[in-house]
Amino acid sequence: MWGRDYWLNYMGGPAGLIGYLLERGSLYLPDAITSDSALTTARLRANGVACLLETLPLGVDVKGIKSIVPADVESDVIYVGRLLTHKGVDLLLNALAILKATRPHIRAVIVGAGPENARLAQLAEMLSLGENVRFLGEIPDNERVIGLMKASKLLVLPSSREGFGLVVLEANAAGLPVVTLRHADNAAQELIREGVNGFLAAPDARDLAEKIQHVLDHHDALRPMADIEHFDWDNVALRLERFLWRTPASVESKGALWQSHPSP
Repeated sequence: MWGRDYWLNYMGGPAGLIGYLLERGSLYLPDAITSDSALTTARLRANGVACLLETLPLGVDVKGIKSIVPADVESDVIYVGRLLTHKGVDLLLNALAILKATRPHIRAVIVGAGPENARLAQLAEMLSLGENVRFLGEIPDNERVIGLMKASKLLVLPSSREGFGLVVLEANAAGLPVVTLRHADNAAQELIREGVNGFLAAPDARDLAEKIQHVLDHHDALRPMADIEHFDWDNVALRLERFLWRTPASVESKGALWQSHPSP
């Protein structure tokens, strides 16, 4: 749920206006809507959505992720995602530069590609992180990505805007705690139980560094997989099925079925 200002800033001019108008129109067409975060649900309500609306999370293949073996590229910190401005990878690099003072051999891998790639690689060199950070680019093989997660100790998602944050669940299912940002536009923070599967950091390099340090120092005390079964696709699908039976179309079809075949 982006809203007018973000559409205009993101695409600019007529294209942004068309995107915004399409978003507005889509709010009033459905008989029922599922939203994957409380943040989006609240914004839908604030924008006048009056139809049946329920927050239903995305899911992960917990069993499949558990079966994947760790990759041979070990790291302390991993980032997985597009290299875009709002993803905050520059914030992560600055946090790593702070951590390097006490952890000179800290290792991080950046998985993903995007328009910020060259600038971020330059920033890493400027911060003297050339020996600490590896940019692995886009990896289309999801099993390989999960393997890289399993060979790391912590996933950091320093994004200021997430509609859900599926990578948080994937990391938790792979056994990794997660540090993400406490930010008004970041729905991924809804997935964090602080001190259990991760921590929230302020959008500040020093606070992010402190949270990363804490996780690395107390890694074994965290339980990143504590709630992961709740997000297994089988359980998510059951909740979606129950929701679909409550939609107006479903209620109408059940009524028609009852009239055709009334109970004795």
